[in-house]
Amino acid sequence: KELAKIINISGKQRMYSQQLIILGRDYYENSFKKPALEKALTEIKLSHEYLLTKILTPKLNKIYYEENLDKNLKKYLKYFDNLILLHNPIFLKLARNDSQSILNQLDIVVKEYERYSNEKINTIVQYGFYVTLLALFILLLEAIFIFRPSAKQIEQNIIDIENEKRYEEEVINSSNNAIIAMDLTKKITTWNKKAQEIFGWTKDEMIGTKNITKIIPAKYKQKYIDASEKYFNSDISNKKFSKYHELEGMKKDGSTFPISISLGIKSKAKDSIIIANITDITKIKSDENKIIKQNLYINYILDSQTNFTLITDGKILKEANKTTLNFFGYKDLNSFLTEHNCICDFFLKEEGYLQAKNNGKTWLETLLENLDLVHQVKIKNLQGNVHIFQVNTKGKYIEGKKFFIVTL
Repeated sequence: KELAKIINISGKQRMYSQQLIILGRDYYENSFKKPALEKALTEIKLSHEYLLTKILTPKLNKIYYEENLDKNLKKYLKYFDNLILLHNPIFLKLARNDSQSILNQLDIVVKEYERYSNEKINTIVQYGFYVTLLALFILLLEAIFIFRPSAKQIEQNIIDIENEKRYEEEVINSSNNAIIAMDLTKKITTWNKKAQEIFGWTKDEMIGTKNITKIIPAKYKQKYIDASEKYFNSDISNKKFSKYHELEGMKKDGSTFPISISLGIKSKAKDSIIIANITDITKIKSDENKIIKQNLYINYILDSQTNFTLITDGKILKEANKTTLNFFGYKDLNSFLTEHNCICDFFLKEEGYLQAKNNGKTWLETLLENLDLVHQVKIKNLQGNVHIFQVNTKGKYIEGKKFFIVTL
């Protein structure tokens, strides 16, 4: 139960972390949606604090502390706290920039918990097998040497075996993933509740059958048949399975959906079984598509501005719209940054106009210290024509760093 709880919480943490970008955007556009954002933030923070007490493997310790997931996630959540507090879209932009790396680390955490859980499940399966052999051996000794076996002891041994089996089934059925196992004859031996939920086929319909192809889309069936024939006819005792693969599964109604699947093998002479651990990633894929669309929307808004619009930390240009880049003759920001760090490289030096340096201070420092004044700069375009621009800026401290939105 505890392992199932950990996997469930880590999966929810990953899901809510992905949803934060969408919820943050919704809140920025409509403040009445603040409760949904606050609820997601609370869920993630509680989940994170709980999982920090469940660092069960060296790999998890490395991810959380050596690779700084703990620090990175807290920083990521702080962006949304600041968004609620200040209602400034720069925090949404910063969170969006960090979201993919955070989600990648959370994916690794979920998969590591699932790997650890599967390892424990396999240990339980093996333990149950040996317990069964031990109980039978004890009964045999009693039959040969004692002749009068204790009925109470026999009953207790049976109860212990049944308890072990029930515990094993409980762990498997409480998994947040579909767990399916087949023996060497391709007969299905395990079909947990999650498998029934995501594929639609009941345990009674699948256990003891060789109908695994019912969950494989038609376009993949022949490939599966060819590969499985080759595999099951070879020595599988030393076979190794590893990474998760993204494929498609098929429901009972014939509809297909995206899945993530990893395979494992448990070998014990003729009792070898193939175990499939399957996750329905429909929601994850849907959220990823929403984030992509949102990023396109934000870039569209930025590029729709006719003024020069850019974001800088005071030293290096971080973002610039197409109007700005086209004026200076660059196709994208990366091209610009290969030759320049700052738009101030293009400021013409002339008394009465803003310079890159003004009495020892940068142009941004000069703007921020004199917000009540009108500031103008002279800039020459590609054709050599001189243009005069009025400069405005707003700046905020974010995680100890300055970021500024500048318009010309």
